[in-house]
Amino acid sequence: MHLVAWAVPVFFMMIFLELWISMRQGRLVYRPEAMIADLSCGIGSQVVWLATKLGIYAVLYDQFRLLTWQESSTAVWWIGIVGYDFLFYFWHRSSHRVNLLWAAHAVHHQSEDFNLAVALRQGWLEEITSLMFHLALALVGVPPLTYAAARGVSLLYQFLLHTQLVGSFGRLEGFFNTPSAHRVHHGINPQYIDKNFGAIFTVWDRIFGTYEREGEKVRYGVTEQLRSYNPFWANFAEWWRLKAAVARAPGVMHAVRVLFGSPDTLLKDHGPSWGSQTLVKYNPSLPTGLLPYVAVQLLVVSTVTTCVMFWWEEMSVTLATIACVWVLTSVLVWSGLSERQTWAPWLEAVRLLLTGVFLFGAPLPITSSSPVTWLASTFAMFFLFWFVRLMAAPGSVTARAN
Repeated sequence: MHLVAWAVPVFFMMIFLELWISMRQGRLVYRPEAMIADLSCGIGSQVVWLATKLGIYAVLYDQFRLLTWQESSTAVWWIGIVGYDFLFYFWHRSSHRVNLLWAAHAVHHQSEDFNLAVALRQGWLEEITSLMFHLALALVGVPPLTYAAARGVSLLYQFLLHTQLVGSFGRLEGFFNTPSAHRVHHGINPQYIDKNFGAIFTVWDRIFGTYEREGEKVRYGVTEQLRSYNPFWANFAEWWRLKAAVARAPGVMHAVRVLFGSPDTLLKDHGPSWGSQTLVKYNPSLPTGLLPYVAVQLLVVSTVTTCVMFWWEEMSVTLATIACVWVLTSVLVWSGLSERQTWAPWLEAVRLLLTGVFLFGAPLPITSSSPVTWLASTFAMFFLFWFVRLMAAPGSVTARAN
């Protein structure tokens, strides 16, 4: 987990670099509110994974592995990296064809933009579904450290694929995944749906007939728009739709077929269609003056999340629970402010007030220095003052955006 934590600052630097380059080129690659929603899902996914991880892989490796390798062996590293990618292909393909898996994976595809921030938009239950496929590596003796490294390499490589600023790499795409190939995967153009499932290598797609080269301009998103920036709804919308479909099933066997059937069977027969060239992206905007405030809050919460990832093992259950609830409440508030929900300003004011009170009276385990906690409490009160001033400004809160 520390490997991912160390990578977080690099991810943010590269996102800002891509944003700067795209602005210099006059290209609309980022929409601020959509980017905040993407990063909110990513932050939440790390918190939920920290709160639910069980060390299943290590237990299976210790008790049931069939082979034993030296961790320094070159062979086991090749097996770990290539094996992880091979199993990732089948998990990824299954996640597009089986409703139970798609409900967790759909979050990553809901964004109607395509940029490096979208790479961090991950489903909160996705790590669990992915682990079920990758446990095979534990059985063949890939040590947990090697597995974690292979996963980290794959995540870092896939992060780099989510950009529109890089063109085709030509023949290289016959073996390695590239931004061009991955843009196709995120496309909902008819010829792009369910294509290019590989993580690092495209050879699996070529072998199993799921490779497609980038041609016409890609339209991003899912075939039925989410139309929300709420990270909680983003993660549970498909589960809610799946639950409704199961409830309508005339019998148990039909319900089972729904759960393990294709997402195509759940598409509604009404509403806007991505087949239309005139479909408008969901694009509510933050109230006047709130964008800088939310951007600063995003950096603060991202920093706190990274610290929690580093010091998770040293935190008490109570403090860890408080930290997780605080982070998830923060990302919920941002979506509410973007969509101009009436409850959002009140929840943000309460969050800031309780943060200041808690920090003033409860020093963190990473430091015993009272001045540090007092300073953090003062910052929370400063943010509260800033937020109240913004809410008091004319036109700061308007009717909910459609």
